[in-house]
Amino acid sequence: MFRSKSIVFVCLLGLLIAPVIAKERRAKPPRFGADSFRGVFFEDISESVAASRPNVQALRGIRPQVAGAETKDDEETEDVGGAWNKLASAQSIEDEIKRQKLLFDSDVSQPGAFKSGGYVAARTELSILATLFGVVHYYEGDIRWKEQAEAARNLLARTAGNCNSGSIQVFNECKSRKQDLDDLLGGSSLSSPPAATETEWSRIADRSVLMSYLEALSKEKLPDLTNDASGVKDSPDKVKQFSDMVALVGSILIQEGMDEADDEEYVNLSKQMLDAALLVGQAAQKGDADGARKAVGMINQACDACHEQYR
Repeated sequence: MFRSKSIVFVCLLGLLIAPVIAKERRAKPPRFGADSFRGVFFEDISESVAASRPNVQALRGIRPQVAGAETKDDEETEDVGGAWNKLASAQSIEDEIKRQKLLFDSDVSQPGAFKSGGYVAARTELSILATLFGVVHYYEGDIRWKEQAEAARNLLARTAGNCNSGSIQVFNECKSRKQDLDDLLGGSSLSSPPAATETEWSRIADRSVLMSYLEALSKEKLPDLTNDASGVKDSPDKVKQFSDMVALVGSILIQEGMDEADDEEYVNLSKQMLDAALLVGQAAQKGDADGARKAVGMINQACDACHEQYR
């Protein structure tokens, strides 16, 4: 009985004393003045948002120099689209036409393979070739096949447009284009060129094909050559060939009549890609493997930013 009362007394005493102890150990609440958080948080949320996407040249502190042109003020050198001889050398264009022609030859060798999917690759190669001959037609300076370029462009673009199945009729038309290319690259004239007409780029260059072409160049061809210093050292002309093609496509994508060519952000991203491509070629010609590799990364940054908004 006495023990039970003792326990009850202790418990009651503990309940009475605990708040007093807790109160004595409790820290005083902090007090903050009006300037306590100045400089820690933004007073206006708009201060934390960039006004526009940063330019790759501004980030890197690098400015591309257009081949064959003197360095001028930003306003004079910003837009080089359409000055084809400043974007790609004649040698690069000629070598790429030959490369695409070899790919096309292999895709139209057998009717069975053509029907099984070869016609898709053939359409891509025809569209790229039509685009390149379109550049040759307007190229300022000496370049092969210039007199026949407009006729070749129109023939190839027409067949590319028809190449939407693996039928025997489409196969035979592609075989005719193969013969035309054999004649042209061999030094002969086209047997039956179409009437020369002024044609918009949107009727010649298939943007979906050009986008796939860009991806192959920027994600495969150029990294394969620039990720290792030996690629730039052993094949600087090949690096320049592929980077020149990126520059050409970057310009074609923003020509009048092309999709999104009136969108300011799209145009800016295309020009960033074009500028980076010029840097790749310049670095390769100097043997600067690290510079070429970084510039390829800049191409892909511009491409990825564009795909986030427009794909």
